[in-house]
Amino acid sequence: MPMSGIFRSIVMFSLLQVLAGYILTICRGQESKQVIVGQDNWRIDEWEQLDDVQGRPGAGGTSESKLVINTDGNLIFSGKVTTMPLGGAGFASQLLRFNPSTTLQDYDGISFDIVNQSQFTFSVNILKPSTERRGCSYKAKVDPQGPRKVFFKWSDFEANFRGNPDLSGEQCGPLDLSKITEFSIMAQSFFDEQSGSFEWVLKEIALYKEWGFSSMTVY
Repeated sequence: MPMSGIFRSIVMFSLLQVLAGYILTICRGQESKQVIVGQDNWRIDEWEQLDDVQGRPGAGGTSESKLVINTDGNLIFSGKVTTMPLGGAGFASQLLRFNPSTTLQDYDGISFDIVNQSQFTFSVNILKPSTERRGCSYKAKVDPQGPRKVFFKWSDFEANFRGNPDLSGEQCGPLDLSKITEFSIMAQSFFDEQSGSFEWVLKEIALYKEWGFSSMTVY
């Protein structure tokens, strides 16, 4: 092949690589999603505070949490987790119900656009209605890192019974999305592994459907 032909082939190959990268970027930037809450509407009056004080009444819990929208329009989930009264099992959380018209099975999972996170491991719980819960939740953990987006597939959520992993599934059974109606964001001690003040700043929480993400993808 003449040199000019080789040069044209190299240029064409390079252009195709650039074009493929551009298309992939567009596809990733326009993943199908349904915003649950975000800067346009945090549904701030619909969240339910559920700390160990309310979750275990009479047990002496003193953990607490609150939600505030900052001047940038981000949600701040903050408070403190105490462990002494409950033998190391403190927690603080805020709960929100999914829109009744939403079919969770239509999506691959739930995503969190994180602006800032204190040195706390947070939990995301997806839940049945309180009348059917019987101590069960399905939990995924968010380790402390810097700003990023975290995508949880439904398969990332593991059954927990009264704060402990339900490894056998005898108590909670497998996750059935058709019965999930709400989710919570939680700071918990993980039985005396962490305690004290915490803060989690979020830009958006959304349901997503995207072919390109593996479990718990972070970018």
